[in-house]
Amino acid sequence: MHGMMLWAPGESLVMTEITPTLPPVGDVFVRLHGAAVNKKDYWVMKGKYPGIVYPLILGSDGAGVVDNREVIINPGINWGDSERYFGPGFKILGMPDHGTFAQMVKVPEQNLYDKPAHLNWLEAAALPVAGVTAYRAMFTRGKALEGERMLITGIGGGVAAMALLFGIAHKMEV
Repeated sequence: MHGMMLWAPGESLVMTEITPTLPPVGDVFVRLHGAAVNKKDYWVMKGKYPGIVYPLILGSDGAGVVDNREVIINPGINWGDSERYFGPGFKILGMPDHGTFAQMVKVPEQNLYDKPAHLNWLEAAALPVAGVTAYRAMFTRGKALEGERMLITGIGGGVAAMALLFGIAHKMEV
């Protein structure tokens, strides 16, 4: 299997041969058909993200196939017991575990969701981090209700764009 390895901060990603290990019980390998870049990947490459351990394969967002099932990956691993905030065991795919800038990625099976049929691989791969972050901010933390008014600052980013789409779908004044 090949992946785009980051060996040290400030360096370029390098295509590297990786020997996959057997997944523990409950984990599966997703054969990736699409992956997306996040702001997190940029900060890890610069060496400015907490807890970085090199070398690593970046990438949190991805979509692919497991046993003929088309899936998107929820990259938030071990969120914890509270919906409102993550617990001490929380981590995001792509650090410290290898991420989606590879041919395959190992993830907990419970973190897989059916890929919406109307989305192509790249569209589906771009959803997870921005989509989950916007959803949690709006509905889990913000308790947004249909018909309410919502101001989105910094609309140029992925999370803000997803918040805009969720707000419109939720019949909010955005």
